[in-house]
Amino acid sequence: MRAADAPTHQRWAPVWIVAVVGVAYGLGSGSAWLLFHASDVGAVFFPPAGVTLGALLLARREHWVYVLGAAAAVELGINLSQGLAVGAAAGFMLTNTVEPLVGATLVRHFLPGRIDLTRVRDAGVYLTCAVGLGPLAGALIGATTTAWTAGAGWWTALGQFWAGDGLAVLTLGSAVVGLGTLRAPLPARRLWRAALVLTATALLTAIGFWPQDVPLMYLPVPLLLAAGFGGRIATVGAAGFVMAFVANLQSAAGRGPWAVLAEHPDVEAATLQVYLAFVVVGAWVLAIAVAERDRARAQSRREVAARRRLETLQEVTAGLAGAATAEQVVRVLVEKGVGVVADHGYVTLLDRDGVNLRIWPTSTVPPATMARFAEVRLGDLARLPVLDVVQRGQPVTLGSLAEIADRYPAVMDSGAEVATRGVHVVPVRVAERTLGALAFVYHQDGAVTPEVASLAQTIADLAGQAVDRAERHEAEYTAAHELQRSLLPRISDHLPGYGRGPRTSRPSGATTSAATGTTCSSCPAAGSRSRSATWWDTA
Repeated sequence: MRAADAPTHQRWAPVWIVAVVGVAYGLGSGSAWLLFHASDVGAVFFPPAGVTLGALLLARREHWVYVLGAAAAVELGINLSQGLAVGAAAGFMLTNTVEPLVGATLVRHFLPGRIDLTRVRDAGVYLTCAVGLGPLAGALIGATTTAWTAGAGWWTALGQFWAGDGLAVLTLGSAVVGLGTLRAPLPARRLWRAALVLTATALLTAIGFWPQDVPLMYLPVPLLLAAGFGGRIATVGAAGFVMAFVANLQSAAGRGPWAVLAEHPDVEAATLQVYLAFVVVGAWVLAIAVAERDRARAQSRREVAARRRLETLQEVTAGLAGAATAEQVVRVLVEKGVGVVADHGYVTLLDRDGVNLRIWPTSTVPPATMARFAEVRLGDLARLPVLDVVQRGQPVTLGSLAEIADRYPAVMDSGAEVATRGVHVVPVRVAERTLGALAFVYHQDGAVTPEVASLAQTIADLAGQAVDRAERHEAEYTAAHELQRSLLPRISDHLPGYGRGPRTSRPSGATTSAATGTTCSSCPAAGSRSRSATWWDTA
């Protein structure tokens, strides 16, 4: 496909990537220089490390060059503006581009698909590759550059780079990756709750890292653990970033418990990052445990629901197998079949002429709604999902109320329930003939999963076979009844003892044949030698 034929958002993706990464990287790098005094301390907490790593994991491979290019350009420009020599500026630019590239490449090698940091395997890969090996690769280059250009100790610089960049990837990087995997739009209540957590974290961290003599740095820890109880890595990562940012800001200003190490700024910066990393990892582990527990509970509920559906489906299959008439088939579907798949629904069948459509609702459908649609002519119906399915023979799935209103506004006009959030309609067919349709209605968005759709189609197939079998049985019974009546002798009205007129009574002991509709009475007297007399009366 040519570039001109690509969608607009794809053509503009590189521009947006460069703009967002460039602005975010510039803000993070500026804070490291201006707020954390990187020029005096050396390597400090470096938020851009989390920005580039998160952007690489969210972007396509072909867009990585734009992420790294924007980061390299901003890094080189800020380094030169801070008075670094060209060699040092280029060395740090290489540090901050190789580091995210190594981390993202390793993560994508083991996790090529969607990344879920609440899963143990995904979290282990992220911690090992993105937080550990990636910053280590950058630290090797950064320590070598520092030792070569500034004459600083190589091992000390290595520890500083590794701790500062690793903490940024652990906090801000995980927040970016977590936010990128969330479904938009997010509920407003959830956004307000996250904003409250971040604000409270900033306040408690500022208070905890204010005094030097009173150890209060533990104040924000319970809040991070509480965020972990929610099972949201994005919230934990964002709260951890806020805590790390404020704690480094306070320490750079000479406040907090780490101020006693002011004479050794390299040790102060490194040990502070290690403490913050342990706090965030603890909250992260808690979030993973909570998420795993929730997944286990959800899986258990799905298994129970699947077992119940299977049991009910067996009952439906047995009921349909024993149904001798179409009315009995409908009764089984209404009472049990629809409820296996949906919250409520409808069973619809065409008459033999294919002109009228009869509709049977489940017991949960309001009677006022169905009073208008008990039996209707196809030509009198507005455009409804059932009508489309009956006419075209193809299933129709509507996953949300907005989709229902957009594709079938007549459904909303017909008095559909407010709780309706999804509709799935499947045809009832046998061979190439459409007999009707089954409509399944749901009270939740996204309820029509592939498993649910497959189960609905199975019930529709069973219903088609049962209706066809019932129609054949009824036709055979009717034909046999008519044949039996045609074989009965025609008795003249003038025969003695026979009459067609209405009778007010029939002989004692008379019996009626269910097959022919005639009444017969044999009247031999007990112990009599006379021949029995037979009385006939046509019904």
